[in-house]
Amino acid sequence: MKNNKRQKFRWYFRIFRFIAEKRLKQEDLDPRPIHTLLVTVLSTGVLMWSYAILADFAISSSIPGSVGYAMAITHLLSPLLFRFTNNAYLVCNVTLASGMIHQSTFSYYSGGFHSFSLKWLAILPMLAGIINGTKGAITWGVVTLLVSSGFLGLELMGYTFPYLITEQGNLIGNALIQFGWIGLSSVLIGIYIILRENNEKLISMQSKRVDELFRVLFHDLANPLGRIDIGLTIANRQKNDPATERGLNIAAKAIDAMIEITQNVKKMYVITKERSGQLELIDYPLNEAIQYIQTIFHEPLKAKNIGLSYESEKYQDLKVLVEPISFKNQVLSNILSNAIKFSHEDGKISIQVIPLGPHRVAIEIIDSGVGIPKDLLDDLFNYNKSISRPGTKGEKGTGLGMQIMKSFVEKYDGEVAIESIEGSGTKIRVILESEGAVRP
Repeated sequence: MKNNKRQKFRWYFRIFRFIAEKRLKQEDLDPRPIHTLLVTVLSTGVLMWSYAILADFAISSSIPGSVGYAMAITHLLSPLLFRFTNNAYLVCNVTLASGMIHQSTFSYYSGGFHSFSLKWLAILPMLAGIINGTKGAITWGVVTLLVSSGFLGLELMGYTFPYLITEQGNLIGNALIQFGWIGLSSVLIGIYIILRENNEKLISMQSKRVDELFRVLFHDLANPLGRIDIGLTIANRQKNDPATERGLNIAAKAIDAMIEITQNVKKMYVITKERSGQLELIDYPLNEAIQYIQTIFHEPLKAKNIGLSYESEKYQDLKVLVEPISFKNQVLSNILSNAIKFSHEDGKISIQVIPLGPHRVAIEIIDSGVGIPKDLLDDLFNYNKSISRPGTKGEKGTGLGMQIMKSFVEKYDGEVAIESIEGSGTKIRVILESEGAVRP
Protein backbone atom coordinates (compact mmCIF):
# COMPACT_ATOMS: atom_id res chain seq x y z
CA MET A 1 0.00 0.00 0.00
CA LYS A 2 2.79 2.40 0.95
CA ASN A 3 4.66 1.67 -2.32
CA ASN A 4 1.44 2.25 -4.33
CA LYS A 5 1.02 5.67 -2.73
CA ARG A 6 4.62 6.56 -3.53
CA GLN A 7 4.14 5.51 -7.14
CA LYS A 8 1.01 7.62 -7.38
CA PHE A 9 2.75 10.71 -6.02
CA ARG A 10 6.25 10.00 -7.31
CA TRP A 11 6.46 13.49 -8.80
CA TYR A 12 5.94 14.94 -5.32
CA PHE A 13 8.56 12.70 -3.69
CA ARG A 14 11.09 13.63 -6.39
CA ILE A 15 10.60 17.30 -5.54
CA PHE A 16 10.79 16.53 -1.82
CA ARG A 17 14.04 14.54 -2.16
CA PHE A 18 15.62 17.34 -4.18
CA ILE A 19 14.64 19.96 -1.59
CA ALA A 20 15.41 17.89 1.51
CA GLU A 21 18.50 16.06 0.20
CA LYS A 22 21.02 17.79 2.49
CA ARG A 23 18.74 17.69 5.54
CA LEU A 24 18.17 13.96 5.12
CA LYS A 25 21.89 13.27 4.73
CA GLN A 26 22.89 15.34 7.75
CA GLU A 27 19.83 14.25 9.77
CA ASP A 28 19.63 17.75 11.29
CA LEU A 29 15.89 18.35 10.76
CA ASP A 30 12.74 16.28 11.14
CA PRO A 31 11.34 15.82 7.59
CA ARG A 32 7.77 16.59 8.72
CA PRO A 33 8.05 20.43 8.59
CA ILE A 34 9.65 20.13 5.15
CA HIS A 35 6.72 18.00 3.93
CA THR A 36 4.21 20.38 5.49
CA LEU A 37 5.76 23.51 4.01
CA LEU A 38 6.14 21.93 0.58
CA VAL A 39 2.49 20.82 0.47
CA THR A 40 1.43 24.27 1.72
CA VAL A 41 3.44 26.00 -1.03
CA LEU A 42 2.07 23.72 -3.73
CA SER A 43 -1.54 24.21 -2.59
CA THR A 44 -1.38 27.97 -1.95
CA GLY A 45 0.83 28.59 -4.97
CA VAL A 46 -2.18 28.27 -7.28
CA LEU A 47 -3.88 31.11 -5.42
CA MET A 48 -0.71 33.23 -5.36
CA TRP A 49 -0.37 33.03 -9.15
CA SER A 50 -4.10 33.48 -9.71
CA TYR A 51 -4.11 36.76 -7.76
CA ALA A 52 -0.90 37.92 -9.46
CA ILE A 53 -2.47 37.38 -12.90
CA LEU A 54 -5.73 38.97 -11.72
CA ALA A 55 -3.84 42.04 -10.45
CA ASP A 56 -1.96 42.34 -13.74
CA PHE A 57 -5.12 42.33 -15.86
CA ALA A 58 -7.83 43.72 -13.57
CA ILE A 59 -6.05 46.52 -11.62
CA SER A 60 -5.14 49.65 -13.52
CA SER A 61 -1.88 50.16 -11.59
CA SER A 62 1.11 48.00 -12.56
CA ILE A 63 2.43 47.84 -8.98
CA PRO A 64 0.17 45.06 -7.55
CA GLY A 65 0.79 42.87 -10.61
CA SER A 66 4.57 43.30 -10.45
CA VAL A 67 4.64 42.71 -6.69
CA GLY A 68 2.32 39.73 -7.15
CA TYR A 69 4.58 38.02 -9.70
CA ALA A 70 7.70 38.71 -7.62
CA MET A 71 6.12 37.35 -4.45
CA ALA A 72 4.62 34.33 -6.25
CA ILE A 73 8.10 33.41 -7.50
CA THR A 74 9.60 33.92 -4.02
CA HIS A 75 6.81 31.82 -2.50
CA LEU A 76 7.31 29.03 -5.03
CA LEU A 77 11.09 28.90 -4.58
CA SER A 78 11.14 29.30 -0.78
CA PRO A 79 11.28 25.51 -0.04
CA LEU A 80 14.68 25.45 -1.81
CA LEU A 81 16.08 27.26 1.25
CA PHE A 82 16.08 23.85 2.98
CA ARG A 83 19.03 22.96 0.75
CA PHE A 84 21.04 25.62 2.59
CA THR A 85 19.59 25.75 6.10
CA ASN A 86 17.85 23.52 8.65
CA ASN A 87 15.99 26.51 10.15
CA ALA A 88 12.35 25.62 9.38
CA TYR A 89 11.16 28.75 11.19
CA LEU A 90 13.17 30.97 8.81
CA VAL A 91 11.93 29.18 5.70
CA CYS A 92 8.33 29.36 6.91
CA ASN A 93 8.66 33.09 7.53
CA VAL A 94 9.98 33.70 4.01
CA THR A 95 7.09 31.69 2.53
CA LEU A 96 4.38 33.44 4.52
CA ALA A 97 5.94 36.91 4.22
CA SER A 98 5.74 36.66 0.43
CA GLY A 99 2.03 35.85 0.74
CA MET A 100 1.42 38.72 3.14
CA ILE A 101 3.21 41.29 0.95
CA HIS A 102 1.31 40.04 -2.11
CA GLN A 103 -2.15 40.17 -0.50
CA SER A 104 -1.50 43.45 1.34
CA THR A 105 -0.46 45.15 -1.90
CA PHE A 106 -3.47 43.70 -3.74
CA SER A 107 -5.76 44.85 -0.90
CA TYR A 108 -4.33 48.37 -0.88
CA TYR A 109 -5.13 48.92 -4.57
CA SER A 110 -8.57 47.28 -4.38
CA GLY A 111 -10.20 49.25 -1.56
CA GLY A 112 -7.89 48.90 1.43
CA PHE A 113 -9.71 47.75 4.56
CA HIS A 114 -12.85 47.05 2.50
CA SER A 115 -10.99 44.81 0.04
CA PHE A 116 -12.07 41.17 -0.21
CA SER A 117 -8.39 40.21 -0.50
CA LEU A 118 -7.54 41.31 3.03
CA LYS A 119 -9.46 38.31 4.38
CA TRP A 120 -6.68 36.02 3.16
CA LEU A 121 -4.36 37.33 5.89
CA ALA A 122 -6.42 35.40 8.44
CA ILE A 123 -5.08 32.09 7.12
CA LEU A 124 -1.41 32.92 7.76
CA PRO A 125 -1.35 32.09 11.52
CA MET A 126 -3.05 28.78 10.73
CA LEU A 127 -0.45 27.89 8.10
CA ALA A 128 2.39 28.97 10.41
CA GLY A 129 0.97 26.83 13.22
CA ILE A 130 0.72 23.75 11.00
CA ILE A 131 4.30 24.19 9.75
CA ASN A 132 6.06 25.47 12.90
CA GLY A 133 3.72 24.80 15.81
CA THR A 134 3.04 27.30 18.60
CA LYS A 135 6.00 29.56 17.80
CA GLY A 136 4.87 30.03 14.20
CA ALA A 137 1.21 30.54 15.12
CA ILE A 138 2.04 33.22 17.70
CA THR A 139 4.49 35.02 15.40
CA TRP A 140 2.09 35.25 12.50
CA GLY A 141 -0.91 35.90 14.69
CA VAL A 142 0.86 39.03 15.93
CA VAL A 143 2.09 40.07 12.47
CA THR A 144 -1.33 39.57 10.88
CA LEU A 145 -3.00 41.50 13.69
CA LEU A 146 -0.60 44.43 13.25
CA VAL A 147 -1.05 44.62 9.47
CA SER A 148 -4.85 44.33 9.70
CA SER A 149 -4.90 46.96 12.45
CA GLY A 150 -2.82 49.23 10.21
CA PHE A 151 -5.43 49.04 7.43
CA LEU A 152 -8.23 49.66 9.96
CA GLY A 153 -6.36 52.58 11.51
CA LEU A 154 -5.89 54.29 8.15
CA GLU A 155 -9.58 53.76 7.39
CA LEU A 156 -10.63 55.30 10.70
CA MET A 157 -8.35 58.30 10.09
CA GLY A 158 -10.16 58.97 6.83
CA TYR A 159 -7.45 57.82 4.46
CA THR A 160 -8.81 57.11 0.97
CA PHE A 161 -7.50 53.83 -0.42
CA PRO A 162 -7.30 53.57 -4.22
CA TYR A 163 -10.00 51.35 -5.76
CA LEU A 164 -8.46 50.46 -9.13
CA ILE A 165 -9.91 46.99 -9.74
CA THR A 166 -12.54 46.36 -12.40
CA GLU A 167 -15.98 44.97 -11.54
CA GLN A 168 -15.16 41.73 -13.36
CA GLY A 169 -11.87 41.53 -11.45
CA ASN A 170 -13.76 42.10 -8.20
CA LEU A 171 -16.11 39.22 -9.06
CA ILE A 172 -13.25 36.85 -9.93
CA GLY A 173 -11.39 37.84 -6.75
CA ASN A 174 -14.42 37.05 -4.59
CA ALA A 175 -14.84 33.71 -6.39
CA LEU A 176 -11.20 32.88 -5.64
CA ILE A 177 -11.85 33.54 -1.96
CA GLN A 178 -14.96 31.35 -1.87
CA PHE A 179 -13.56 28.35 -3.72
CA GLY A 180 -10.00 28.93 -2.54
CA TRP A 181 -11.00 28.68 1.13
CA ILE A 182 -12.90 25.45 0.42
CA GLY A 183 -9.95 23.90 -1.40
CA LEU A 184 -7.30 25.16 0.98
CA SER A 185 -9.18 24.15 4.15
CA SER A 186 -9.67 20.66 2.69
CA VAL A 187 -5.94 20.37 2.00
CA LEU A 188 -5.00 21.64 5.47
CA ILE A 189 -7.38 19.24 7.20
CA GLY A 190 -5.97 16.44 5.06
CA ILE A 191 -2.40 17.36 6.05
CA TYR A 192 -3.37 17.46 9.72
CA ILE A 193 -5.05 14.03 9.57
CA ILE A 194 -2.10 12.45 7.77
CA LEU A 195 0.44 13.92 10.20
CA ARG A 196 -1.64 12.85 13.20
CA GLU A 197 -2.04 9.29 11.91
CA ASN A 198 1.67 9.01 11.10
CA ASN A 199 2.60 10.38 14.52
CA GLU A 200 0.29 7.91 16.27
CA LYS A 201 1.84 5.04 14.30
CA LEU A 202 5.35 6.26 15.18
CA ILE A 203 4.48 6.51 18.89
CA SER A 204 2.96 3.03 18.81
CA MET A 205 6.07 1.56 17.16
CA GLN A 206 8.40 3.31 19.60
CA SER A 207 6.33 2.07 22.53
CA LYS A 208 6.61 -1.51 21.27
CA ARG A 209 10.40 -1.14 20.89
CA VAL A 210 10.69 0.22 24.44
CA ASP A 211 8.62 -2.72 25.71
CA GLU A 212 10.98 -5.14 23.96
CA LEU A 213 14.07 -3.44 25.38
CA PHE A 214 12.67 -3.59 28.90
CA ARG A 215 11.79 -7.26 28.49
CA VAL A 216 15.40 -7.92 27.53
CA LEU A 217 16.59 -5.99 30.58
CA PHE A 218 14.21 -7.67 33.00
CA HIS A 219 14.62 -11.22 31.73
CA ASP A 220 17.85 -11.74 29.79
CA LEU A 221 20.06 -9.64 32.08
CA ALA A 222 18.87 -11.45 35.19
CA ASN A 223 20.31 -14.81 34.04
CA PRO A 224 23.99 -13.80 33.56
CA LEU A 225 23.86 -11.72 36.75
CA GLY A 226 22.69 -14.79 38.62
CA ARG A 227 25.51 -16.89 37.18
CA ILE A 228 28.09 -14.24 38.13
CA ASP A 229 26.68 -14.21 41.65
CA ILE A 230 27.09 -18.00 41.88
CA GLY A 231 30.66 -17.73 40.58
CA LEU A 232 31.54 -15.11 43.18
CA THR A 233 30.06 -17.27 45.92
CA ILE A 234 32.26 -20.20 44.86
CA ALA A 235 35.37 -17.98 44.65
CA ASN A 236 34.58 -16.50 48.03
CA ARG A 237 34.78 -19.94 49.64
CA GLN A 238 38.38 -20.33 48.43
CA LYS A 239 39.71 -16.90 49.43
CA ASN A 240 42.88 -16.62 51.48
CA ASP A 241 44.15 -13.12 50.71
CA PRO A 242 42.70 -10.00 52.44
CA ALA A 243 42.84 -7.92 49.24
CA THR A 244 41.10 -10.68 47.30
CA GLU A 245 38.49 -10.95 50.03
CA ARG A 246 37.79 -7.22 49.91
CA GLY A 247 37.58 -7.26 46.10
CA LEU A 248 35.18 -10.21 46.12
CA ASN A 249 32.98 -8.50 48.70
CA ILE A 250 32.84 -5.31 46.63
CA ALA A 251 32.03 -7.31 43.48
CA ALA A 252 29.35 -9.28 45.32
CA LYS A 253 27.72 -6.08 46.57
CA ALA A 254 27.86 -4.62 43.06
CA ILE A 255 26.15 -7.73 41.65
CA ASP A 256 23.48 -7.53 44.35
CA ALA A 257 22.98 -3.87 43.52
CA MET A 258 22.57 -4.62 39.79
CA ILE A 259 19.98 -7.29 40.53
CA GLU A 260 18.13 -4.94 42.88
CA ILE A 261 18.27 -2.11 40.34
CA THR A 262 16.89 -4.38 37.62
CA GLN A 263 14.02 -5.43 39.87
CA ASN A 264 13.37 -1.84 40.89
CA VAL A 265 13.36 -0.54 37.32
CA LYS A 266 10.90 -3.28 36.46
CA LYS A 267 8.67 -2.16 39.33
CA MET A 268 8.83 1.50 38.24
CA TYR A 269 8.19 0.52 34.61
CA VAL A 270 5.05 -1.39 35.57
CA ILE A 271 3.85 1.54 37.71
CA THR A 272 4.44 4.02 34.85
CA LYS A 273 3.02 1.73 32.19
CA GLU A 274 -0.15 0.96 34.08
CA ARG A 275 -0.32 4.40 35.72
CA SER A 276 -1.21 2.72 38.99
CA GLY A 277 0.53 1.83 42.21
CA GLN A 278 3.52 3.50 43.78
CA LEU A 279 6.93 2.75 45.26
CA GLU A 280 6.77 1.26 48.75
CA LEU A 281 8.33 3.91 51.00
CA ILE A 282 9.67 3.05 54.44
CA ASP A 283 11.57 4.86 57.18
CA TYR A 284 15.09 3.69 56.33
CA PRO A 285 18.21 4.31 58.49
CA LEU A 286 20.37 6.92 56.76
CA ASN A 287 23.54 5.40 58.25
CA GLU A 288 22.85 2.07 56.51
CA ALA A 289 22.52 3.84 53.14
CA ILE A 290 25.72 5.84 53.66
CA GLN A 291 27.64 2.76 54.83
CA TYR A 292 26.48 0.96 51.69
CA ILE A 293 27.75 3.63 49.28
CA GLN A 294 31.00 4.00 51.26
CA THR A 295 31.65 0.31 50.56
CA ILE A 296 30.64 0.52 46.90
CA PHE A 297 32.80 3.58 46.24
CA HIS A 298 35.77 2.58 48.40
CA GLU A 299 38.04 1.91 45.41
CA PRO A 300 37.11 5.02 43.34
CA LEU A 301 37.67 7.21 46.42
CA LYS A 302 40.99 5.50 47.09
CA ALA A 303 42.10 5.84 43.45
CA LYS A 304 41.85 9.65 43.68
CA ASN A 305 42.79 9.81 47.37
CA ILE A 306 39.55 11.65 48.10
CA GLY A 307 38.46 12.01 51.71
CA LEU A 308 34.79 11.32 52.44
CA SER A 309 33.56 12.79 55.73
CA TYR A 310 30.31 11.76 57.40
CA GLU A 311 29.59 11.92 61.11
CA SER A 312 27.64 8.67 61.51
CA GLU A 313 27.34 9.06 65.30
CA LYS A 314 25.22 12.20 64.88
CA TYR A 315 22.75 10.45 62.59
CA GLN A 316 22.46 6.95 64.07
CA ASP A 317 18.85 7.60 65.16
CA LEU A 318 17.85 9.23 61.88
CA LYS A 319 15.62 7.56 59.29
CA VAL A 320 14.39 8.95 55.99
CA LEU A 321 11.20 8.09 54.13
CA VAL A 322 12.44 6.42 50.93
CA GLU A 323 12.39 3.25 48.87
CA PRO A 324 15.75 1.78 50.03
CA ILE A 325 17.01 0.15 46.82
CA SER A 326 16.53 3.20 44.62
CA PHE A 327 17.68 5.57 47.39
CA LYS A 328 21.01 3.77 47.69
CA ASN A 329 21.61 2.93 44.04
CA GLN A 330 19.94 5.69 42.04
CA VAL A 331 19.98 8.66 44.40
CA LEU A 332 23.02 8.56 46.69
CA SER A 333 25.16 6.53 44.28
CA ASN A 334 24.51 8.88 41.37
CA ILE A 335 25.31 11.93 43.48
CA LEU A 336 28.49 10.48 45.00
CA SER A 337 29.62 9.07 41.66
CA ASN A 338 29.43 12.55 40.13
CA ALA A 339 31.17 14.11 43.14
CA ILE A 340 34.09 11.68 42.76
CA LYS A 341 34.14 12.02 38.98
CA PHE A 342 34.49 15.81 39.07
CA SER A 343 36.79 16.04 42.10
CA HIS A 344 40.54 16.44 41.78
CA GLU A 345 43.01 14.07 43.43
CA ASP A 346 43.36 14.67 47.19
CA GLY A 347 39.97 16.35 47.16
CA LYS A 348 37.30 16.29 49.84
CA ILE A 349 33.64 15.28 49.86
CA SER A 350 31.37 15.76 52.84
CA ILE A 351 27.89 14.45 53.61
CA GLN A 352 25.92 16.56 56.06
CA VAL A 353 22.35 16.52 57.35
CA ILE A 354 20.47 19.74 58.13
CA PRO A 355 17.22 19.48 60.16
CA LEU A 356 14.44 21.52 58.54
CA GLY A 357 11.74 20.74 61.09
CA PRO A 358 10.45 17.92 63.25
CA HIS A 359 9.90 15.58 60.28
CA ARG A 360 12.03 16.93 57.43
CA VAL A 361 15.77 17.02 56.73
CA ALA A 362 18.12 18.13 53.98
CA ILE A 363 20.95 15.75 53.04
CA GLU A 364 23.80 17.74 51.52
CA ILE A 365 26.61 16.19 49.48
CA ILE A 366 29.34 18.79 49.02
CA ASP A 367 32.47 18.48 46.91
CA SER A 368 35.33 20.85 46.12
CA GLY A 369 35.64 19.79 42.49
CA VAL A 370 35.43 21.55 39.15
CA GLY A 371 31.81 22.65 39.54
CA ILE A 372 29.13 22.87 36.86
CA PRO A 373 29.10 25.54 34.12
CA LYS A 374 26.01 27.76 34.15
CA ASP A 375 24.78 26.60 30.72
CA LEU A 376 24.94 22.93 31.79
CA LEU A 377 23.39 23.64 35.19
CA ASP A 378 20.24 25.01 33.51
CA ASP A 379 19.71 21.73 31.60
CA LEU A 380 20.86 19.32 34.30
CA PHE A 381 17.40 17.85 34.87
CA ASN A 382 16.21 18.08 31.26
CA TYR A 383 15.44 14.58 29.95
CA ASN A 384 15.63 15.86 26.37
CA LYS A 385 19.31 16.69 26.80
CA SER A 386 22.12 14.37 27.79
CA ILE A 387 24.58 16.39 29.88
CA SER A 388 27.71 14.28 29.65
CA ARG A 389 31.29 15.50 30.11
CA PRO A 390 34.52 13.74 31.14
CA GLY A 391 35.68 13.72 34.74
CA THR A 392 38.96 15.09 36.04
CA LYS A 393 40.72 11.83 35.06
CA GLY A 394 38.75 11.26 31.86
CA GLU A 395 35.93 9.28 33.48
CA LYS A 396 32.93 8.85 31.21
CA GLY A 397 29.22 8.71 31.99
CA THR A 398 25.79 8.58 30.38
CA GLY A 399 24.81 12.14 31.30
CA LEU A 400 21.48 10.90 32.70
CA GLY A 401 22.40 10.34 36.36
CA MET A 402 20.98 13.58 37.68
CA GLN A 403 17.67 13.19 35.84
CA ILE A 404 17.29 9.65 37.19
CA MET A 405 18.21 10.80 40.70
CA LYS A 406 15.66 13.62 40.66
CA SER A 407 12.87 11.39 39.33
CA PHE A 408 13.30 9.01 42.27
CA VAL A 409 13.49 11.78 44.86
CA GLU A 410 10.21 13.14 43.53
CA LYS A 411 8.71 9.65 43.95
CA TYR A 412 9.50 10.02 47.65
CA ASP A 413 7.70 13.41 47.65
CA GLY A 414 11.12 15.00 48.17
CA GLU A 415 12.97 17.89 46.54
CA VAL A 416 16.37 18.40 44.92
CA ALA A 417 18.39 21.62 44.74
CA ILE A 418 21.86 22.17 43.30
CA GLU A 419 24.28 24.98 43.97
CA SER A 420 27.48 25.09 41.96
CA ILE A 421 30.17 27.56 41.03
CA GLU A 422 32.46 26.60 38.17
CA GLY A 423 35.89 25.89 39.60
CA SER A 424 34.72 25.89 43.22
CA GLY A 425 32.69 22.73 43.67
CA THR A 426 29.07 21.62 43.92
CA LYS A 427 26.50 21.14 46.66
CA ILE A 428 23.52 18.87 46.03
CA ARG A 429 20.71 19.10 48.56
CA VAL A 430 18.11 16.32 48.83
CA ILE A 431 15.15 17.19 51.06
CA LEU A 432 13.19 14.23 52.50
CA GLU A 433 10.62 13.35 55.13
CA SER A 434 12.33 11.93 58.24
CA GLU A 435 11.93 10.23 61.59
CA GLY A 436 14.30 10.49 64.54
CA ALA A 437 16.63 13.20 65.74
CA VAL A 438 19.99 14.52 64.59
CA ARG A 439 22.35 14.40 67.55
CA PRO A 440 24.37 17.51 68.39
